[in-house]
Amino acid sequence: MSARRPRIAFAFRYGPAEHAELFHALPALLAALGREAEVHYFGLRSACPPSVALPPELCVHELPWRVHRRSPRDKWLKTLFWIALVPGIARRCRRMGMDALYFDETIPLTAGLALRHFGPRVALTVADIFVDVYAERSAAVRGLRPWLQAADERAWRKLPLIFTRARATRDYLIERGVRPEAVHPVYDPCDFSRYHPGDRAAARRKWGYGDSEIVLVHHGILHPNKGNDWILEALAPIWPRHPELRFLLIGDGPEMPRLRRMVLENGWGDRVRLTGWLPRPEDVCEALNAADIGLVMRRGARSDDFHLTGALVHNMACGLPILAARLGGVSEVVREGEHGWLFSPSDPAEFVKKLETAIANPQQRADFGRRAHETARAVLDRARRSRHRDAAVETGAGGAGLIRRGRASERRRMKSVSMAIILCGGAGTRIRARYPDRPKALIPVAGRPFIEWQLAALAAAGIRRVVLAAGVMAEALAAWRDAWRERAGPNAPDVRIAIEPRPLGTGGALRFAAGAIE
Repeated sequence: MSARRPRIAFAFRYGPAEHAELFHALPALLAALGREAEVHYFGLRSACPPSVALPPELCVHELPWRVHRRSPRDKWLKTLFWIALVPGIARRCRRMGMDALYFDETIPLTAGLALRHFGPRVALTVADIFVDVYAERSAAVRGLRPWLQAADERAWRKLPLIFTRARATRDYLIERGVRPEAVHPVYDPCDFSRYHPGDRAAARRKWGYGDSEIVLVHHGILHPNKGNDWILEALAPIWPRHPELRFLLIGDGPEMPRLRRMVLENGWGDRVRLTGWLPRPEDVCEALNAADIGLVMRRGARSDDFHLTGALVHNMACGLPILAARLGGVSEVVREGEHGWLFSPSDPAEFVKKLETAIANPQQRADFGRRAHETARAVLDRARRSRHRDAAVETGAGGAGLIRRGRASERRRMKSVSMAIILCGGAGTRIRARYPDRPKALIPVAGRPFIEWQLAALAAAGIRRVVLAAGVMAEALAAWRDAWRERAGPNAPDVRIAIEPRPLGTGGALRFAAGAIE
């Protein structure tokens, strides 16, 4: 008799169609897990079928209600309803013999209820914290915030597996007492078949923008924490100096009525376009290609540091230079002077200064946009992110019975790696004539030293310490490291250099570099 296949349950409030729209790798992830396990999906009914095909073997359990995401009142009611349903979903999964239950969002009390009614094998994504998003506009949420936060943190400390969408979130959770080995940072992926550079001239004609106009674009769900009212107020003093500036705001949500009133009352209708929801991701991509600068804005609440926003991911994928709030997760990917400009979400004057710099420098915008696209392709590749999350679900939430031996065991061992060694000591004889003044690791690739691409990939995989085994021109590598540290930010890997006293060869260099590990 063959062994029973392990079973994994996914749960997401909005249902599979909206889940696939918000998390592009979902179909690939479900298909990958489906090769190793029986996968079930629990959620409210989706308003429309998924725009991409879900695996046919997926068992979908849709509840007979759906969320109207354009209605703040309906979202509130259905979120409370969803919290009330969590115990029933957890008990049903336990009766069905599920090996793991995974909630891919951070709704209050979800983790504690799932642990109580399902058992210990629960996984959770911690990103937008609900009470942070809504506390500014709701006195009831503000009053409940300390209690809800304490209850959630108690539950998070018991979870065997937590996904985050930024390393900054991992650092926060560890400060709150969550075990480091339970937290796995995984950047949200991007479907580059949907978001990519396109025919900008055709897109601008379709949206009615002339060659001389400068279009600032932002898109997403219009929550209070997106700060689009802040942006409109900051733009007001710029328009007299830059009448060519336009603001394209794509999306809908609770803030739309207020934003419409602001535009109408201030007579900004010829400068600001509020599109509402666009029907397809391809339509959003076309609108982004009509723009000149991609805006990424949050007000700076605690959980605003906790992820890369969809606006950032899509803007970079479309090759736009980035004008972004200086937040933890955003700063892990966007580098000032390389991909765009960063500003404090509490400093309108800095925002104005950076925006006017962007307006005045078209060539710089083009260079930043190209680098942003290259970085997106390097860091946000859908297949690699899907495999990363697939491996983490298997090794963490499912327990020993969820792991096949052999290949999956190797993945489990790899998840425990937290340090890497990069060999940088070679003489580079085949390329020395072209770059006589630098070691191989510092040779530029796509406008950036090769070593920085390696560090970005290691950081995205959760590596926190890197040792560079240096030899030839080690002093140049050390000078680069010191300069890089100043602009890399606090969440970059800790990079150390081990300088060989003489050429030691590959094996000798590895052994010598190991001495730099404490």
